Parts: sequence; C-alpha cells; structure tokens
Amino acid sequence: MPRCFLSLGGNLGVVDETFDQALERLADVPAIEIISRSTTHRTVAVGDDAGGEFLNAAVEIATELSPLELLSQLQAVEDDWGRTREKHWGARTLDLDLLLYGVSIVEHSRLRVPHPACWYRRFVLDPLVEIAAEVVHPERGLTMGELQSRLCKRPLRLALAGGSENLRVALIHTLAESHSKIEIKHWKAAPAEPVLVAWLGPGDTSESDITLDDLPRATRLDLADCSEPPTDLRLIVASMLGE
Repeated sequence: MPRCFLSLGGNLGVVDETFDQALERLADVPAIEIISRSTTHRTVAVGDDAGGEFLNAAVEIATELSPLELLSQLQAVEDDWGRTREKHWGARTLDLDLLLYGVSIVEHSRLRVPHPACWYRRFVLDPLVEIAAEVVHPERGLTMGELQSRLCKRPLRLALAGGSENLRVALIHTLAESHSKIEIKHWKAAPAEPVLVAWLGPGDTSESDITLDDLPRATRLDLADCSEPPTDLRLIVASMLGE
C-alpha cells in the first residue's frame, strides 16, 4: 500500500480532543490504518478572518482506498465536526487534508495530490517533517525536510515572473510593506535560488520571453489565474514565514 500523509488543523473548540476523536473515527474504517502521528504544533493563523491560533499535526496512514474514496472519508469526518467551507482562509473546527498518496499525482475536479500548497506552508511542513522528512515530493523533487529547511532561511528570497511590470512593482511594494523578513525581486534580477517564483501569466515586453516552463520546477507557483494577486500572495508569504 502507498505511504499516505494527512494534515490536521483547527482553531475552534477543543482542538486536541477533536484530533484524537477524528483519528479514532478514521481508524475504525476497515481500509485505513494509522501508522504514525506528529506532535501537535501551535501556529499563527493566516488570513484576516482566520481567528485565533491554530493547532496543526500530521499523520501517516496506510489505506486500500483510492485517493477519491479516501477524500470522501476525510470529508465525512470533517462534516461530523461541523466543518464549513465558505472561506478559504477562515476559522474551522477541523481540517483534514490529503497531502501525499504515495508517489501518485492526481488532477481531479475534487482533488489535487500532492496537496498544491503542502510544499510551502510551514504549518503543514513543520509537523510533516517530524514523520516524513525523507519523503520526496513527487512534483518538486525535494524531500519534505529540504522544502522546510529552505523556508527557515532569512531573508526569505522570492521572485516574480510574468505579468505586467506595473503589477510586479505593486506586488513587490505591497509585500515589502507587509513582511520585513523577505527579499523579493523581479525574476531576471533574482538570486540564483529563490525559495518561490510566483508566475503571474504572460508578460509584457520586458518579460515576454519567459514562460511558466522556464521557471524551476521545485519553486514555481502558478498564480496566472489568481483573482487578487496582492491579497493571495500576501497570505501565501505569511504561510511560508510561519511567524
């Protein structure tokens, strides 16, 4: 069976008890076995509507379920604890995310695996590294330990590629004001190995020769279809900093 990893999060109610009971519920499913669990981490809430401090943990399971069948089980447990999904960065009783399903890459309307944000969110990586530091991200080509250690360096080095020059300048200004521990530049002027390269879509004259495929696979993040780049990128950077 594939090595599968889940992320647990929550900041409403008695979260430690919720985690214990949710895992007991999953363990009662005949096709799921709990293999290991990280310690519980206290993490800063990300987002203006996220509420107070979160608790986060990671779990390894073995399962005979397919990725979509497993997703249905996870969502059923979330629903039992009153999980609502109106806000992407909102407060919640219980969040159960499927991070990795072996080396599988799943692109489905209901599910993307590996979880598209698991490689840059400290509140996911910090507990995950406790139990899976050596596991390689199937798309990024780096281990979970390597992905986490890159995010611990200061300043956190970021780059912007594509989009209009006005958009890039505005984003650099916005992020520099919001976060003092980052260094952010245009891709062509960036350090050799930024931790993240945000792709903003086809560029203007100065960036017209760059495409998403030109950017390093391990660090690129496609924001071309993002409706609010300043807000979304600010929250993404906050999740990378973990502070």
